[in-house]
Amino acid sequence: MPHEKVDLEYDYACKKVKEVESSLTKHLKGQQKLLGDASITYVTIGKEAYLLEVPESLRESIPRDYELRSSKKGFFRYWTPSIKKLLGELSQAESEKESKLKSILQRLIGRFCEHHNKWRQLVSATAELDVLISLAIASEYYEGPTRRPIILDSSSLDEVPCYSAKSLGHPVLRSDSLGKGTFVPNEIIIGGSGHANFILLTGPNMGVGGEINSSLPSLLGFDFGPGRSRCPCRQF
Repeated sequence: MPHEKVDLEYDYACKKVKEVESSLTKHLKGQQKLLGDASITYVTIGKEAYLLEVPESLRESIPRDYELRSSKKGFFRYWTPSIKKLLGELSQAESEKESKLKSILQRLIGRFCEHHNKWRQLVSATAELDVLISLAIASEYYEGPTRRPIILDSSSLDEVPCYSAKSLGHPVLRSDSLGKGTFVPNEIIIGGSGHANFILLTGPNMGVGGEINSSLPSLLGFDFGPGRSRCPCRQF
């Protein structure tokens, strides 16, 4: 919610709501004094608020202008003319408060959009920093050899691109997290002279976790490689 003095019109609307609520509180004290019972209180039933709940023993003392709204065992609930009038004022004040609040939000969004280029730069820089921090943390978590990728320039336009990784491990899974199992490093060669341009993974349990556990490290190798970060492998 906006702090005080951020928007004078909103402050005035809030003040008006508090004034009406204060008047309702004073009216309750007046009715308690009139009927001689301090236990009389306001209750809310469904959509009807500020119902004056009066003990049944005081029914004969109820003024004629009280409007009976509901009852329960031992109690009757009324609206007085003053309560009905104040409820109308409260509804109007709360609507005005909500309207002013929406106006503040619209202006804030407008000011935000005016500087969208700066916000975009901030988000981009934060995202890059997040990636670098994540890579740094991951590099400390590797189990086994690590190596920075080597990117070779093509000496010929006819040369077929090649992706080669030896002992490619997993940046997250470690032997101490696999229970009795162990992660088997992957040897992957895609493209280049004498090798296929893709790899078809097969085997039992392929539809559940086997394929993912086998292919994920190689996919991460692609992600980690272009950034020249250290990869969990012996050769890349």
